[in-house]
Amino acid sequence: MQCCMAQNFLNMIEETKPSASSLSREQALKWAVRLQSGEWTEADRQSLECWLREDPAHQYELERFTEIWSKLAETPPLLTEEISEAEQYWESHAPLFWSARRGNFLRWGQTCAVMGAIIVVVLGLGWWWPNMTGPMQFYQTAKGEQQTIKLGDGSTVVMNTDSKLSVQLSDHERIVKLQQGEALFTVAHDNQRSFEVHAGVGIVRDIGTKFLVHQSPKKVQVAVLEGIVEVELNKNQDMRQTSRLRELIAGEQVHYTYESEMSSIDAFNSDADLAWVDGKLIFVEKPLKEVLSEWARYRSETIQLDDPSLGTIPISGVFYINNIGSFFQALQKVLPIKPIYVSSQLVILTHQSNS
Repeated sequence: MQCCMAQNFLNMIEETKPSASSLSREQALKWAVRLQSGEWTEADRQSLECWLREDPAHQYELERFTEIWSKLAETPPLLTEEISEAEQYWESHAPLFWSARRGNFLRWGQTCAVMGAIIVVVLGLGWWWPNMTGPMQFYQTAKGEQQTIKLGDGSTVVMNTDSKLSVQLSDHERIVKLQQGEALFTVAHDNQRSFEVHAGVGIVRDIGTKFLVHQSPKKVQVAVLEGIVEVELNKNQDMRQTSRLRELIAGEQVHYTYESEMSSIDAFNSDADLAWVDGKLIFVEKPLKEVLSEWARYRSETIQLDDPSLGTIPISGVFYINNIGSFFQALQKVLPIKPIYVSSQLVILTHQSNS
């Protein structure tokens, strides 16, 4: 039954949304139906992940269909009961469609009336679809690259190195999904539309402000430069309300893990944490191991220490992101360390001989 309704719905979408490929949209619809079937398997999950990785547009199409599907489930009987009854009638009386050509005009009329009910509903969905959400835009930066994006609502996003995000603006909300990396948001005020950044297991809600979100492999950092933001972990997490909700003002930050653990609020060092906006890295008494980890975010080559004990040495200084050579020179002036260029993709920092 779901597949029948889905196919009718797909036909209408084909006419109203010609920008996406028919094959991609049909695949997304099939996945949406599968997700709602109650027969989800581990093999399905793996196949879906592979399909989503093939093209960023796949995730966009799937999200739109699943959202439509959830709205259908919430809609009163006009959409659920009448469509169900119409489908049942059509499945059991489909042969009458053809017998009508032999003179059974009464049953032809009944069939057309039922199909008309489906068409009316689908036409309504065709009108509602483009007004529900705007087109999703995808953005990505390479290692060492920064990019400034001007959104359609007047907001600005400055993306740092090796970052991925998507933006979707509608008449009722503005949603950014940060898949990886770091971005600085300057949000245009809009009383009619909320502004949210989804990162990891949390949601950052803007209350007219400028803020930073950094999604690293182990945690997500949220820091506020101006105004106020609210940080909340997903509601399906089993924890107390007070432990998963924070409200931050300018100069404050929090961190939360992918295991839904949120830190207490502490001070935010904007000079050091936002130096990348000006093409710089600033370190203040930071262990060399962590310094190299930060450099790795901007560099294609791997930098290793031949002696792990070197990693505890505190490092301070201001360096340009596009000039790692000056960083190595500075290390050699104050520490017994020498860079060995093994290849274009590997640099080893080793103890420098005094001889």
